[in-house]
Amino acid sequence: MNNFISEDNKKKIFSGCIKLLSDKLQIKVSENDLQSVITRIIKLISDKYQNDIEVDLKTLNNICLTNVKKHYLNENLDESLLQNKISNLELKRKEIIKNYNNNIVNTISNNKSFIISSLNNHYYNVFNLETLNLNYNNVSFKPNKLILPKYINNIMPYICLNIYINDEILTYNYICSFKNDIWDTWITDDNYIFKLTNNSINYSFTDYNNNIINFDLTKIRIINIDINDQYIYINVDKYINYFNNKEYIIIENLKKKYKKSILGIDNNNIIIKHDNIDNTFIQNLSTSNIILYENQFTIIMNYYTK
Repeated sequence: MNNFISEDNKKKIFSGCIKLLSDKLQIKVSENDLQSVITRIIKLISDKYQNDIEVDLKTLNNICLTNVKKHYLNENLDESLLQNKISNLELKRKEIIKNYNNNIVNTISNNKSFIISSLNNHYYNVFNLETLNLNYNNVSFKPNKLILPKYINNIMPYICLNIYINDEILTYNYICSFKNDIWDTWITDDNYIFKLTNNSINYSFTDYNNNIINFDLTKIRIINIDINDQYIYINVDKYINYFNNKEYIIIENLKKKYKKSILGIDNNNIIIKHDNIDNTFIQNLSTSNIILYENQFTIIMNYYTK
């Protein structure tokens, strides 16, 4: 990471951006503006990957160039959306997707469905059937639709949903079929059905280059709160950039959800009004989460009983 944020590397990124914007995109920008954009994006990337020792300098520079390009192709790109997009440009997969053959079933009966949501999934990319009182011995499965954040369709023509069963990987190719303001609907023509060998559905998403897609945060834990007679200061530490352009936040408090207007941002604190209406809300606020609904993904999974 030190090499990435070094002045020498910043000069190389600046030179590459100038060539990309002027020669390929034919976009004229001021050097001061470009320098400011690059500095901001480098900060976001370094925050994201500071603990990732496997990511190399070339990958980090490519992520930076890609997001500079996105910035100048979309002048309305805000800080939060930029952070979301960066988080989805992840490292290439280390394993080649293998062929599948052993877990496909051809019989369809008693078609039902359930939802795998990133908001309710405590273990990322693993879903436990026991939460639905389903036994893997009695059912078979087929992914149906995906409901994905809007920004995915802006940067990817299609994505793959991969189901891991022991040493095999079953891959379903999805394209966007319906666009909405926040989430889009994605469908697949792959219709094979599979069985599991245990009660866990292990899955991942990959892009057209077989890069793993790690969706951005759907929940942010509240670090600390400070309360006076008028205002509540909610500390979210390094995640404050997610809220720079938001008008309100959704707080999950004891399984209840509260919509609160953002009055301002002070350092790493979100400022909301202290309305003295709900004592239970105040008492449990320090152990609550802020929900980022716009980052949520959903898998609609069909299942068939014998």
